[in-house]
Amino acid sequence: MDKNYLAMSDQAINEMANLRVGANRMNLARGSAADIAASSAEHGTFAREAVNRNLLMAPALAVATPAYAAAKVMKENSVWAKDFLDYTGLVNADATPPSLAQVFAGYGGIASGVGDRALQAKKSILDFFTPQQPTGQK
Repeated sequence: MDKNYLAMSDQAINEMANLRVGANRMNLARGSAADIAASSAEHGTFAREAVNRNLLMAPALAVATPAYAAAKVMKENSVWAKDFLDYTGLVNADATPPSLAQVFAGYGGIASGVGDRALQAKKSILDFFTPQQPTGQK
């Protein structure tokens, strides 16, 4: 394994994984079965990264995740909603169809991000209470 990879922080490794998911998805034909499957992974990755960066994103994304799926459903079934969402840019014109897999992946990403933050907090607390070794100076 590459030494540089081992020296990277967990956050840097997660960011590389996120970039890889996005880059892999860019190579897929939009709307293909593989693209639709990859979109779920991308939803989960986005949610995890957003919560890792800011814990307050967890409740916001818990509401926004199903709301985004609902907006996609409305866009497919209503001319008014399609016009509004296209005008505002809230749902991309080439967005994949809505699916429960995307919603569940989003919630999984939120849970993963909260778990990552809890582990970071635990490590910080343990580091704080760990006795410091004397440096040998008098």
